Formats: sequence, C-alpha cells, structure tokens
Amino acid sequence: MWRRFATCVSIVASSLMCTGCWDSTEIDRLSIVTMTGVDVAEDGQSVLGSVQIARASELGTTGGGSPATSTGSAKAYLVESAEGPTEVEVMAKIRSSLPRKLFMGHRRVIVIGEDYARRGVGQLLDEIVRNPQSRLRTYVVVAFHEQAQKMLQVPSDLNRLPSDAVVELEQSGSVVAMDARRFAKQLTSHSDPYAMGIAMFTNEMSEASPEALTLENIAVFQRDKLVDWLQGEAAKGFLWISRDLRDDSETVTLPDNRGKVSVRLGSVRTSHHVKIVRGQPELNINLHAIFDINQNASRLNLLQPNQMDVVRKALQAKIQSQIASAMQQLQRDQADPLGVSNELFKYNPGLWRRLEPRWREVYAAMPIHYNIDINIRNAGLMSSSL
Repeated sequence: MWRRFATCVSIVASSLMCTGCWDSTEIDRLSIVTMTGVDVAEDGQSVLGSVQIARASELGTTGGGSPATSTGSAKAYLVESAEGPTEVEVMAKIRSSLPRKLFMGHRRVIVIGEDYARRGVGQLLDEIVRNPQSRLRTYVVVAFHEQAQKMLQVPSDLNRLPSDAVVELEQSGSVVAMDARRFAKQLTSHSDPYAMGIAMFTNEMSEASPEALTLENIAVFQRDKLVDWLQGEAAKGFLWISRDLRDDSETVTLPDNRGKVSVRLGSVRTSHHVKIVRGQPELNINLHAIFDINQNASRLNLLQPNQMDVVRKALQAKIQSQIASAMQQLQRDQADPLGVSNELFKYNPGLWRRLEPRWREVYAAMPIHYNIDINIRNAGLMSSSL
C-alpha cells in the first residue's frame, strides 16, 4: 500500500517539474525563410546572399475560408539581402537587421547565381550540410544567365509564395528533381553534379505578374564549378538518361511529308553500363519507353502495324538523336554527371586506378553505343486522323 502511494506521489511530483517545450518559439516571433539565393557581389569577391521570408500574417484565411492574400501578391513575402565575406557572415547580417529570429527549417529552394556557380559552390554546400536548421531535401537550382537575387523577387500567379511554384515544377516529373542531399552526394563522389536552371520569362497573358519563373536547361558542373548549360535537344536528351523523366509528350515529324504524330509517355526505363573492350572502357546506354498516341495529324492508319512502325521508328530516331546530342556535349565539356566514373570505380577498381590521372581525357574519347527500344501500345479508338 505504501509502495503504491509513494509511486503516485513520485509521478505527481515529476509532472509538476515538467514545464512544456522549454525552447519553443511562437510563430509570430519567427522570420520563416522559404527560399534563399546566393550571388557574387559587385566587388567580385564578397558573397551577396538573399532570403525570401513569408509574411505569416498574410498567409492566413479570412472568416469565409478564402485566402487573405491573393495569389501572385508580393505582399505574401519579402526579400532581404546582405553582403559579406562568407555565407555565414551574410546570414548573420540579415539576421541582425530583422526584429525576428530567422527560421530555416521551412526553406524549400536554394537558388545559385550563375556567376557564383562558375566560381564554385563548395563553400555553400559545406554551410548547408553543417547548418542544423537546413533540410537536405531542399531543392537546388541555378539561375540561368542571371542573379539569384532577382529570381527571389518574381511572384507567381498560382502560388502566394514563389518557392511553392518552384517546388511544384521540380515535382512535376518533367524536369530534374535535384535536392541538396543528392547534389552533395554527387559532389563527393567520382561523378559531377548537375541541377535545373531557373529562368525568368515574360508572361504576356498575365496582367498581375508580367514575369514568371520556369525551369529549363540543365546546369552541368565539373566538380563544384559550373562549366556549361545543356539546352534544347541536349537538355531533353539528358533528361531521358538521368532517370528523372516521368511525364512527357513528344511530337514527331514523319518522313516523306506524311504529317505529325504526338505521343504521351507511359513509362521509361534507362540504364548505362561500362564495358571493357581491349583494356579500354566503352559506354552502353539502354532505354526502353512506352508511349500512347495523343494526336494523329498524319495520313497514316495507325491500326495497321506497318504504318504504326513508321511512327515508332521516327520516335526512336528522335530520342536517340537527343541523347547523342547530350552525350557529345558532355564529352566535349569533360563533365560526367551521368556517373560513368562511379560505375567504372565500382566494377573495375583496378582499371579505374590506372585511368584516374587522365580520366577526363579518356571519358571525352570513350565510344558510346545506344540501344533505344520504343513501344507504342495504344493507338486510340480512331485509326486515322479526323
């Protein structure tokens, strides 16, 4: 009996000592950072850092449940910038200029200015990895021919926060979804990192936001420095072999002026293997994709196998041309974002140690073989174009 009583007294006494979350901070005392940018300052040496901060009071709802701030309104966020010798010093200056504590736990996007990326992103990645508030799932993008600071100031028509718009683009399945963890992993391996380019374009159809953000082109690094951009057909070719592409539509022009056919991607599987031939590595790239017919703007009857085969061969030739364009540019830049060196190191470490001192030159001259397999499974209910 006394033992039970003593236990109850101990439990009650212990509960009185609990004071809740001792280190909690109310949301109205935080500056919630949703996106950050880093550039080279005008002096060419210092770091120009920018943070996009959400206005928590503007992101609530009215009594009827509708948003208090309309989409595309710049009032939903503000951008603060500062210069300093390092990224840490920059954040300290921004923090000292704000009445509220900076909170990086909700940062969703990191934008790297092109000039900064060409100088090297090693210091930035070091700060991100060491910062306990940084989330390694934060997406990394590179400003295409522009400063990151300007990207943080462009509003979105459909999202109250521009960072949300960029995240939705990253998760669409039609671009490279590169986060800080994956970027750092590639940087510390034998391969080279890459990321999507973020660019501004004029949105003539919108009166509220004349400019908008888009993800296009692919930033290619050699170690931690940006060396080139994959654009157009080369960018699309790299998406095919990067294992990031999940949603896509293609239009192929058929030979002999027989019109055009549009297809929608159903599924895609890609792989690449290094094969040793007479002591030298060669690369085999394999792709198997399944498509559905989206639109038939040709004179073909797609229910006839021989005419469907015309579409399949035209699509196969187009995809192989895109992939070959990407690989030719990567070999010319001596950049290995595909991870060919990682595969050689894993499966033939002896040969890798022998080739490592001159690997860039070997990679640039490596023969590449393509195996593109295309299947069109659904021609629809109509055989010919209306």
